[in-house]
Amino acid sequence: MPTQWTPSARELDDLELVLLGVVEGPPALALPDIAEGRIELTDPEGLPLATYDSVTGAVTALSHPEFGPFRRYHRTPADVRAQHPDPLAVAVTAPLTQDAVEMIQAAA
Repeated sequence: MPTQWTPSARELDDLELVLLGVVEGPPALALPDIAEGRIELTDPEGLPLATYDSVTGAVTALSHPEFGPFRRYHRTPADVRAQHPDPLAVAVTAPLTQDAVEMIQAAA
């Protein structure tokens, strides 16, 4: 049986993005020193989410993440893409000016 370990909240978020296919590659995990080889990653309630091979970085999904607030409202990237085929994303680093809002509205 593999070692079980519960990642931090940030690491669980990263793991979910990897499992959903939103980002590629292994999640960045701060594994305990005792964890080598195949590690079973669990949520805070103990539900096994994935196995992680600490040697290769391979992640294999075991179940869908069910932990966290408002989880029942969770939508997969595929669901969102189906409903919004031509999305407009606006990165905001400061309050928007009226001119910026008008430019966004014109682009939408």
